[in-house]
Amino acid sequence: MGVDDDNSKDPATETTQNNVVRVDFAARKKPKQPELTQPSSSSELGADRPEKLRVFSRLIERGMVMVTTDARRDNVRVPPRLSGELQLNLNFSHKFGLADFFYDDDGVRCSLSFNGQPFFCDIPWPAVWGLTSHADGERVLWPDSLPEELRTLLPAQARHPKDDDGDDPPPPPSPPRPTLRRIK
Repeated sequence: MGVDDDNSKDPATETTQNNVVRVDFAARKKPKQPELTQPSSSSELGADRPEKLRVFSRLIERGMVMVTTDARRDNVRVPPRLSGELQLNLNFSHKFGLADFFYDDDGVRCSLSFNGQPFFCDIPWPAVWGLTSHADGERVLWPDSLPEELRTLLPAQARHPKDDDGDDPPPPPSPPRPTLRRIK
């Protein structure tokens, strides 16, 4: 019995002396993708991309992460019936054991199951406006990335967290403090 040497070329697999092949399903592999064109303006680049990637990386190490995205944005790839959703929640996890699960400076992508049918999803960071950890419930929201329909529902302070001079805005006035009175 010979050992298949093809597995030795792949760092995610290991063949032992007893002809046992061990596969590291958590190893991240970049799927072959068509080349994407660069955005033409700096506003399309998404200045918060590194922060979203950093937060996603931290949360995904804890467990499953729900990515909330505006599926109507450019370069979002989801099943056609979901492409008009302004709040699409997608779950990602290393525990799914998906060979094409990958995340980088451009976004997060992998094949997800929709009604039992796999579909390769590509979610660029500029379309992501929220991340939620299923492990501990931590939620992170980027108000500037919210769809306009949702942004108008936020209080003004949440829409503009800093004044033009860079200082934090004053806190909202606190409601009057309740008092106890003795009634005779």
